[in-house]
Amino acid sequence: MYLSKRGSVWYIWTVDEVTGKKRKISTHTSNKSAALIELAQFVSTASAKKLIPKTPNKTVSEFLPELLESNAPMFSHGTLEIYERAMKKFVGIAGDLDLRAITPRHADSFKAERLKQSSPTTTNIDLRTLKAAFNTAIRWEYMDRNPFKGIKFVPIPERAPSFFTKEHFVAFAATITEDWFRNIVEFAVLTGLRRGELVNLRWENVDMQRGVIQIESTATFKTKSGKRRLVPLNDSAKKVLERVSHHNKEPWVFTFQERQISARLVTHKLKDCLRRAKLDKPGLHFHSLRHTFASWLVQDGISIYAVKELLGHSDVKITQIYSHLQGSALHKEVNHIVLPIGK
Repeated sequence: MYLSKRGSVWYIWTVDEVTGKKRKISTHTSNKSAALIELAQFVSTASAKKLIPKTPNKTVSEFLPELLESNAPMFSHGTLEIYERAMKKFVGIAGDLDLRAITPRHADSFKAERLKQSSPTTTNIDLRTLKAAFNTAIRWEYMDRNPFKGIKFVPIPERAPSFFTKEHFVAFAATITEDWFRNIVEFAVLTGLRRGELVNLRWENVDMQRGVIQIESTATFKTKSGKRRLVPLNDSAKKVLERVSHHNKEPWVFTFQERQISARLVTHKLKDCLRRAKLDKPGLHFHSLRHTFASWLVQDGISIYAVKELLGHSDVKITQIYSHLQGSALHKEVNHIVLPIGK
């Protein structure tokens, strides 16, 4: 450190130990004696800072288990898996770097390489996940800046949600031979529940008298939003539950061989039935049953805002993906407008 005068003002010059770049700090005085006092105070403060122990350096792989453990009480199992996948993919592409050594260039390189491996949607999920993870690292003082801040997401063309037409659903349902799978598929279309909500639904959360089920987090299952919500049951959904209750003595509503059903099993069974019904298209998957619930409601003229509540969406913007189906249903609405003129 040293003093240098520029114009009438004295400046303190320092050199960054990491980058080697020089920077100047104004003493706001033209008096050399006063500037020397400022320099002495600056040196004293800088020396004191060096005595303060820094947060130890962490690599990405060292940070990951801490991150997962910290978020476990708040995030669903699926969300934690997304965090783990994104962080491990980053290590596979950029290396197991020290968190403080990661730069925006590493972020851009990760984005480019990830696009070669997966879809734009998956790439964007990883980018958002890493950005959130590194924000936590900054709060824990493992990093000084977020290398994913300001990164541009991959443009994705707007695409309508994949759902079953009523004709296709009939063909699909005709291929189902197991009662347990028929029950869970029908209940999915009748309620719009997510796969995880279905396989983790317990009888204690079913109120047949009021005609509602309560979706909430448990010790082994976390809802997507972390919030609890009530889902109304129509008569057909009640009949499914009545059919199941005659044979089920387990705490879970839907079971297979008297055990809780795994999410992977229902996904595998659905794909198998799609192939048999010759509906094995890339767009259709188990989540399409939830899309079907929403799409059929919108096609029948139900408000997007009502569908938002039924699906448990946090924002109506999410539900807007079904708005293109409103067209035919809106004809009866516009017919209410009549011009006050003669025929």
